[in-house]
Amino acid sequence: MRREDWPERLAAVLEAARSRTYTERDHCAEFANDVVLALTGTEPLPERLRGLSRSACYRAVREAGYRDAAAAAEGLVGERVAVALAQRGDLVLRVDDDGEAFGVCCGKESAFVADGVDLAFYPTLECAAAFRVG
Repeated sequence: MRREDWPERLAAVLEAARSRTYTERDHCAEFANDVVLALTGTEPLPERLRGLSRSACYRAVREAGYRDAAAAAEGLVGERVAVALAQRGDLVLRVDDDGEAFGVCCGKESAFVADGVDLAFYPTLECAAAFRVG
């Protein structure tokens, strides 16, 4: 369940993300964890997956029995919904030539962390999957 002040908490997570430069160790799973924690007070990312490189995190997810990032999100975060039904604060999954990346729906666009930049924004409807937060 989302906290009453989730919009302010989401804004704070996005603002904090804008003030840092991400590296391989500050990957999308950590960002998604920060979003869910801020909105619900629950940390979905197991401790053993924190601080790993992006590739090591995905390897650990597969070793935990999840077939891919989307299955892990369903198991750790919540219900998968159609991308067209994604609401502000829901997690989204983007797939491109560089692999999979989690972000957060901000409306028509979704925010993603990217190496060397603060946040990158992509159209939400171009995402491969969405997951209800709270």
